[in-house]
Amino acid sequence: MAEKPGLGHISNKKPGSVFNDSTFRTSLQSGSRLLVSASKKEKTMIYLVTRHAGAIEWLRAKGYDGVAEPHLEKHQITGGNLYIGVLPIPMVKEILDAGSRFFLLVLPDIASAQRGQEMTPEEMDRAGAGLVEVTSIDLAPVDFSGGHKERG
Repeated sequence: MAEKPGLGHISNKKPGSVFNDSTFRTSLQSGSRLLVSASKKEKTMIYLVTRHAGAIEWLRAKGYDGVAEPHLEKHQITGGNLYIGVLPIPMVKEILDAGSRFFLLVLPDIASAQRGQEMTPEEMDRAGAGLVEVTSIDLAPVDFSGGHKERG
């Protein structure tokens, strides 16, 4: 099964390039979704990692039917899976390093009063809900001994 263009491909940028808001919004508004390849022999597990019922309903309406988990534990991270939600960056890195994929659930137009609140799928759509695939994360420890210095 071929992958459809659109959401999930907007992060195919070279390191150091600028990812602007216009590109982000255009990709979110395209309405396409990335299909998980069915060519693997093992079935890909899809984890919907959120404590919000509206987000689970929204994801399922978009065709992402999977195991709903309010929180993800390290022992649940294995290769060949798809994880969807909003997770800490180090955990997303663990998912990618394990050989799985991660789709970040984004709401670019959410009002500040709506943050952390339950939302219906319709409210999520009005807030510009979409998915962005995170394809790599490069983490480097910060050296506190020299204060703030520009990277070079």
